[in-house]
Amino acid sequence: MPTWGENNRQGYFLQNGGYYFVVSDNLDLAVLGDIYTNGSWGLRTESSYAVRYKFSGNFNFRYENLINSLKGLDDYAKTSNYNIRWSHSQDQKASPNSRFSASVNLGSSKFFRESQNQFNVSQTQTNTLNSSINYSKTFVGTPFNMNVTASHQQNTNTEKITMTLPSLTLNMNRIYPFAGKGGVQKTPIQKMGFNYTLQGQYLINTTDDDFLKSKMFETARSGAQHRTGTNTNIKAFKYFTLSPSVNYEETWQFDYIQKEYDITNNVVVTDTLRGFKSYREYNAGISLSTNIYGTFNFKYRLYIGMKEYTLLDFHRRSTFNTTSLRDSEV
Repeated sequence: MPTWGENNRQGYFLQNGGYYFVVSDNLDLAVLGDIYTNGSWGLRTESSYAVRYKFSGNFNFRYENLINSLKGLDDYAKTSNYNIRWSHSQDQKASPNSRFSASVNLGSSKFFRESQNQFNVSQTQTNTLNSSINYSKTFVGTPFNMNVTASHQQNTNTEKITMTLPSLTLNMNRIYPFAGKGGVQKTPIQKMGFNYTLQGQYLINTTDDDFLKSKMFETARSGAQHRTGTNTNIKAFKYFTLSPSVNYEETWQFDYIQKEYDITNNVVVTDTLRGFKSYREYNAGISLSTNIYGTFNFKYRLYIGMKEYTLLDFHRRSTFNTTSLRDSEV
């Protein structure tokens, strides 16, 4: 059943009236609506889902078409705002080698501040909206594991939005390709281990006005970075360990900055251009180490009352009774 009321901008209204549906044993749906006498309206859908031992979550979509005042008056205004929320979690028993989760809260920066629905009043002071969708997987039987994340940060004051769609990380655990039979590592070559990491990102900086428009993708930035390295150790001079290492890094950029000097205007002109560019960094090092062991004998003394005892005294005496000593003597 809806609630009714009145305000100065939209007139009389009915809010949060609707119907609840049981779609199936795993899914439900609630559809609620608002209607105002000046033509404003709102719609809200709420749905929960669950599959036992696999996953569960809920989805919420809100949309409001608000008209302030009357058409023809100076304070007449019409706005459309929306908000999307999605939460998803996976049961740990569903897939031990992969995991998917989501926590989404995005929409119009002005949604909660301009909303006339009484359920949204408590969130009018919300300054940020954040979202994260994550998928991770371990490739069984290989040294590789992967993590993919899509994230969203939104400032409702400045209406600026930052998104990564997506951010990819691929790791290869250290492997020893030259190890002997059964993984034996005796020689310096057999001890050589290699690792590898790939990090890629597609970054978008935009605003509410350009969200999901072509301009949003025109300013996007993307790139990838590869890292690998190897090291081993060698016995030297009988008591020392020699440890050489080599690291290599390569960065790929799919857009780059070009600067030119404008002689006529005496300024530096900066342009952002699309195209593939790459650069590499590498380093090598070697270290020499050893361990020093030693034994030091200390003569400990214990004072009980006015008497002095050494550790040797305790060793020679079969019993040592302190129960007869006064507290002041211990």
